[in-house]
Amino acid sequence: MGRGCTMWRAGKARRSSSWPGWPQTWWAFHEIMPKLAESHRVIAVDIRGMGASDKPEGGYDKKNMAQDIYELIQSLGLEKVHIVGHDIGGHIAYPFSVLYPEATLSTTYLDVGGLPASTSQMTLLPPQVLSGEFRKDFLIWWFAFHQVHGMPEQLIEGRAHIYLDWFWDSLLYHQDAITEFDRAVYANAYNTPAAIRAGDGWYQAYPQDLIDNASFPEKSMSPRWASVAWATVCWLISWKIGSPTLRSFSLMSVIT
Repeated sequence: MGRGCTMWRAGKARRSSSWPGWPQTWWAFHEIMPKLAESHRVIAVDIRGMGASDKPEGGYDKKNMAQDIYELIQSLGLEKVHIVGHDIGGHIAYPFSVLYPEATLSTTYLDVGGLPASTSQMTLLPPQVLSGEFRKDFLIWWFAFHQVHGMPEQLIEGRAHIYLDWFWDSLLYHQDAITEFDRAVYANAYNTPAAIRAGDGWYQAYPQDLIDNASFPEKSMSPRWASVAWATVCWLISWKIGSPTLRSFSLMSVIT
């Protein structure tokens, strides 16, 4: 559905659509979906190239991926949805809310929102010698690694658990936020050449994403906080039901 996107859904009439980021899948939302489904129809989507969704050779710019989601929502007969985007999902949520305001009830960003222009100024070398403790020396080296064509597939195929374990061990604020089973789910999702190539595509599209974002109206960059309650629902439910799933996320902003 929706140009090859796969989704999982549950719940009632009020609608929300959750879009995960790298290196996760729709499974990132599986623990909060039952609780949200008590009052909402929750749709968790494997975006283009992710999990069970199609992995075409191209089309990974976030403007095009926003169209994927829009067509999915239209195919479900939904007029408007609350959007929750994490990481790459947040990069898609921004152009979606700008290009399809008629389909957007609110937009919630987890960790990151639309790709900031400052991304183009990122350097490959750290400002000082690294200590070896990543939390102290935060260097987003994988942004560059995934720009390389062909090599990540050769290095990671069949070894995704080694690669991804470094991220869980180094970046998780709460180490219990992702279980051993969760790790296995994500490693399996990024263990094939096609899945690795597709994930690379999200990063390789960043230059085009920056051009597209700069073309959007200035007013679309200013979030209004009237619907922050919806973001709070997603954030607090993970604590209320005892789920650590979202503890590594940080709420950024809501556009209504």
